[in-house]
Amino acid sequence: MLIDQVSSPVAPTGARSALEPIAEFAETTGRSVIPLPERVSWDRTEWLSRPFVHVRVEQGRVSVRGVKAWFGGHVIRLPSSDAVDGVFAAWAANDDGVEIRNDRSGLYPLYYFASENEFAASPFLLTLLALGAPRELDDEALALFIRWGGFIGEQTPFRQIRALPPDCRLTWRRGTLQVTGGMRPAEHRAVDRSAAIDGYIDLFAQAVRRRPPRGPFDHPLSGGRDSRHILLELLRQGHVPRHCVTMRHFPPRPNTDLEIAWELTKAAGLPHLIVDHPRSFVRTEMEKNLWTDLCTDDHANYMPLARFLQRRGTTTVYDGLGGDVLSGVRDEERLQLFRAGRCEELAERMLDGTRERVLAAILHPDAYRRFGRSLAVGALTAELLRHVRQPNPVGSFALGNRLRRSFALIPYRLYSSVADVFAPYLDRDLLDFVTSLPAEMLLGRQFHIDVISRAFPKFAHLPFAAGWGYGPPRRDPWFMRRFAGDLLARMAMRKSAFVRRGYLAPRLARRLWEGTDGVRQYFPRTVLHLLQLEAVSESGK
Repeated sequence: MLIDQVSSPVAPTGARSALEPIAEFAETTGRSVIPLPERVSWDRTEWLSRPFVHVRVEQGRVSVRGVKAWFGGHVIRLPSSDAVDGVFAAWAANDDGVEIRNDRSGLYPLYYFASENEFAASPFLLTLLALGAPRELDDEALALFIRWGGFIGEQTPFRQIRALPPDCRLTWRRGTLQVTGGMRPAEHRAVDRSAAIDGYIDLFAQAVRRRPPRGPFDHPLSGGRDSRHILLELLRQGHVPRHCVTMRHFPPRPNTDLEIAWELTKAAGLPHLIVDHPRSFVRTEMEKNLWTDLCTDDHANYMPLARFLQRRGTTTVYDGLGGDVLSGVRDEERLQLFRAGRCEELAERMLDGTRERVLAAILHPDAYRRFGRSLAVGALTAELLRHVRQPNPVGSFALGNRLRRSFALIPYRLYSSVADVFAPYLDRDLLDFVTSLPAEMLLGRQFHIDVISRAFPKFAHLPFAAGWGYGPPRRDPWFMRRFAGDLLARMAMRKSAFVRRGYLAPRLARRLWEGTDGVRQYFPRTVLHLLQLEAVSESGK
């Protein structure tokens, strides 16, 4: 329940932190469960109903609005030390100010803005905007976003709104802001491949054992490695899901996941459900954009799955966050550039030149210059340099950026109605182990496959899906016509300083007539994101 505004004189500093120890704070505060609305829109009143803390100092007195003590995520006590594991963020506010902490990898989304007389924090960036946070856009962050699809470090679309760094300790007292934290350097481990596989098997089993389900659970199952490994380990430990659930992808992506997941559940003797995608990709994408803080251009296909889990009353979900990404290096050339310290060349390579030509066509010239490629390359190069000395710089970069700022939004935002969302691959002991392995040992996808096959030989004959390349694209002319028509309708609703409607409209109209997949070549997710960003940033003016 939100706390009414309270005013009191500024209190002296030096009181013991309410967030120490964090495990006790989590138990007394309780877990935050936030339902996913049936319709997500930019409505200031609705966003102010989400958790937030907002502190002002006026004439020596402090006013506090929102929730004074809040905890999101979960904490796992470790018996052998005083440390805790888990994915979480928490704050405690009093008449002196605000303290914030988060988990070691910084996976739970939490945002803040601060000035000399004002501080606010919330797991929802749009809630901060509804509170009056500054709306100046971050041109450098957006220059990278439109080329890469996500944000790095602590950047957001707005210059003065920041995400928490990993292992954060933040305090704001009477206008003084202190923020510490960051990714930890990994140990370099010398171990042969067979021993590394055995170590992975044992540590993953321990990670799942630390995270037993605390109520009825359904298991999201794809055709890949991560969700299969989790399922088989859960079964070995006696935890049987009510159902395995697989989502049907939006066209043109093939649905090979369904076939492979069905084969696995049949072999394991488990019931299998399929969640269909909504009719409108555009509406789903726009709702996803708002619910994920305008911070990723991916994951719309998870929205129907998230709503399904909510309707089912699922209380525990296991997510494969970090599995394949940390136990495989798909791009050997990227690794070689890292090893050579050629980070600017690597940044140029990561920002696809083909996409650049399309961006130059679909953006207004002023917007294309404003969000210039040089800004994106500079920001990405600086971030890549931070990971050069890691045993696996490719995995380290992914953990600190793509996983933390984009993929973590699936379990820790889209599944916000689920009380416990566990990410066993990010267990601290397993994470310390896998991030210490030399990247050369992890080249390709075979390491994780060998781990699963050795641990569960009974299922080793079943194939794995291989993403977009596994199976031909699905052709659905009526879906594509609706896709193009919905995008045209959204573009017609408002003028844009970013997107060239005159260029896009006739090309989308042609795709509407033909019903072909060509609409995707104009980066509709980027177009929708920019249109929504404009609408949100200008709504407070």
